[in-house]
Amino acid sequence: MIPSGTYDFGPSDATLHLHTKREGMAKKVGHDLILEVGKWQASATIDADDITRSTIQGTADATSIRVVSGTGGAKPLSDGDRKDIEKNINEKVLKTSQFPEISFRSTRVEGDQSRATVHGDLTIMGKTNPTQMEITIAGGKATAKMTVLQTKWGIKPFSALMGALKLADSVDIVVESKVPQG
Repeated sequence: MIPSGTYDFGPSDATLHLHTKREGMAKKVGHDLILEVGKWQASATIDADDITRSTIQGTADATSIRVVSGTGGAKPLSDGDRKDIEKNINEKVLKTSQFPEISFRSTRVEGDQSRATVHGDLTIMGKTNPTQMEITIAGGKATAKMTVLQTKWGIKPFSALMGALKLADSVDIVVESKVPQG
């Protein structure tokens, strides 16, 4: 059981990954990507007596998103491909010069200390929408997963080859960390 208290997380003790999928007639030439956010911080205030009184909040520097890996594709992902993808994320997809921060703040928690649903507000590109994440705790590890539809936040998923290759609208966000011991 996680003791009551406030716990801080970031890249030094946890990971924040974005998982993308490709679609379209030319999807065989593209890659399913794992992107990592390099600069972020999150805080969880846990009420061990009543998990529903717990809160989670976090912010991520959208300019720090980097390509970790790419699977599939007609050829392996090159360093040049990685740089192009990162440039597209910053300049075209997330417009990070205008919207450098992504944030989440919980509004309600349901469940128990082994599995919880956290409802909250996610702000991307200055637009806030309600969403939820599923948190599971097992084997000393906490995993939080959230699926985001880019278009819900006004993001046009990346496309190429006149739309024959596109990034799927849904992006999975996964945070993994060790379970705090107090």
